[in-house]
Amino acid sequence: MFTISHRVRVAFAFAVALCMFAVSGIAQSSNSQEKTEKRLPAGNYYIVNLATGLAITPAMSSSGQNVFLQEFTQDGAQKWKVVAKVKKYNILLNGFNDLFFQPHPSVKDHTPIISLGTGGSDQFSIEPTPSGYWVIKNQNGNYLQAYITSSDKEMRFGPVSAGSKDHLWEFRPI
Repeated sequence: MFTISHRVRVAFAFAVALCMFAVSGIAQSSNSQEKTEKRLPAGNYYIVNLATGLAITPAMSSSGQNVFLQEFTQDGAQKWKVVAKVKKYNILLNGFNDLFFQPHPSVKDHTPIISLGTGGSDQFSIEPTPSGYWVIKNQNGNYLQAYITSSDKEMRFGPVSAGSKDHLWEFRPI
């Protein structure tokens, strides 16, 4: 009863629908892959600034101590334990369960210290960059970055300057 041209049209419509279904499935799997964000695995690391080659190092291994950038020597004080939370991380001085890396609570530029955990300011976002390095952001969304002067090798939390690499970090497994 149906003519050949009608059968061809039905077959063509079926083929088009099948192709659209396949393309839709590929697009959805592609979108789900893009949404899967790379996460830093929990573990023990040396944390080294890309721009300076200096490692994050506390002045001493006790609560309330300032944290500076020092020559990377693989010293025990340069070892950090990164603990993954649901969306954030804690960074603790390796070997201590109560010395958390965090912004100084009373200094405007938020120079880091190690201190007892607070359940808030001691949690960070650690996010990958397209260059393969990492950024560390505090609760306010400010980036941890090297702040080098003629007399000090410090770190501060703040906005990133255009073209700067002072906010890029390497997490070198121990």
